[in-house]
Amino acid sequence: MCPADRKERIKNVLNLVKEGKRVICISTPLIEAGVDASFECVFRSLSGLDSLVQAAGRCNRNNELKLGKVYLLNMDPSEEHIAKLNEVKTGKDQVLELLSEGIKADDFLNANVIKKYFEMFYSKLASTMSYPTNGINLENYIDGIKNVHELAYQSKRKDASKFEKLTQFSGSETIAKYFQVIKNNTKSVLAPYGDKGEKLIADLNGNQDINSLIMLVKDAQPYIVNLYDNKFNQLFEEGDIYTLCQVGNEVIYAFRPYAYNKLVLGDRKQIEKSIF
Repeated sequence: MCPADRKERIKNVLNLVKEGKRVICISTPLIEAGVDASFECVFRSLSGLDSLVQAAGRCNRNNELKLGKVYLLNMDPSEEHIAKLNEVKTGKDQVLELLSEGIKADDFLNANVIKKYFEMFYSKLASTMSYPTNGINLENYIDGIKNVHELAYQSKRKDASKFEKLTQFSGSETIAKYFQVIKNNTKSVLAPYGDKGEKLIADLNGNQDINSLIMLVKDAQPYIVNLYDNKFNQLFEEGDIYTLCQVGNEVIYAFRPYAYNKLVLGDRKQIEKSIF
């Protein structure tokens, strides 16, 4: 779903809630941060403790009720496909471990429980936390920065040239170049959402000079959907995505109208506007 579409759907949900209407909102974890919505109760599939706490924050957020209710669901693996989502699965497994030790869900906001969860979580993921890149371990460069800061005061007072030499080898540029919180293995596709999305596609498909194309690409950002390579390749081969134009070295792709609706709505013919 493109940002413009998502923003409109969230706006519809919030308006219905403010009007006091009963709303059933089915959402991805998107709603767990940055969406100021309050519901009478929340159902959340079991996941990492941080996500559970965020989801709970959407229940009785403004103290409308004496007590809100949050239900945690341990989904059947055949229905919930998270085996390839290592961090998500690890988070869920650690929460199950806490529950098996007798810790109650009502205690998930306890500082000691939170501390224990993250110690377990990062212990399980320790082998993936060093960010090796082309034989370079970024952790070493980060440690180098720390060492520079520790020696900065002494070096600056005793030998300014030595301090300058240290900063040159602190690894800042290497960290900036190679560090990625999320690997960028996606391709951007323009969605024909609303009149604006359709017009952007039409304009990009017309005869435009390079400066106009660059401005159009900038305006198109709210109508972009990022797809993982395997999903992109599947839709491209099926003809649901086509090459729209090329701006410099960047190829611009677009959804065919029916394909975007199918991607968002699935195989259902109708969907409530309050579900996103």
